[in-house]
Amino acid sequence: MTYALFIDDERYPPDDSRQWAIARCLADVGNVVRQHGSPAFISFDHDLGETTASGFEIAKALVDADIDARDGAVRAELPFVFRPGFMFDVHSQNPVGAENIRRYLENYLAFLEQDETSNTDLFVLTCALWGTHVVGDAQTQASGFAADVVGDVVLGFYGSAVADMEKLVFAKDRQPKELDSGQICDSCIRALEQDGVLQRANEPQPVFGDGTRRVTEE
Repeated sequence: MTYALFIDDERYPPDDSRQWAIARCLADVGNVVRQHGSPAFISFDHDLGETTASGFEIAKALVDADIDARDGAVRAELPFVFRPGFMFDVHSQNPVGAENIRRYLENYLAFLEQDETSNTDLFVLTCALWGTHVVGDAQTQASGFAADVVGDVVLGFYGSAVADMEKLVFAKDRQPKELDSGQICDSCIRALEQDGVLQRANEPQPVFGDGTRRVTEE
């Protein structure tokens, strides 16, 4: 079924030629996708209420679901994939939230357009950028993109110019909600340090003799 999805907690889609489905929250998005499949077009609002996921968080959930599906692990609660020719719009009146959604999805869709046979691309979920691998064809480390958010800490690895084998911690109650897991780039680390959001833990990351990149939560 070819349809468009309108994500908004109050408003209704425009009266145009599209066949619209409406989702008021992330759970609604899952229900619609399970019933009709993945949409060809999505129009996003950002502010969907204080107790539910924002439009940006829904965009991140869609990207996560697409990545899982491409790895053969389709999510039962959100069996979403970005269909060929997928398009989106952001109708939110929140300019910052709208730009976050737009930038995040544009970068991920650009990443999908890269040659899928190449092993030189890495997508960084926390800031929606992509880079070039420095560890063979590994999907985990790239120059300037080699640190992970794990709980309330950032663990740096080979390839990061600012956090190589270092540990940083988020200042109390200042960890951004969207930075709960995944890779983070050097530019974001620098910006968060300058703002006092990230601080050096002054303790090095352990080095493993077999060269394996391992991350454990404390």
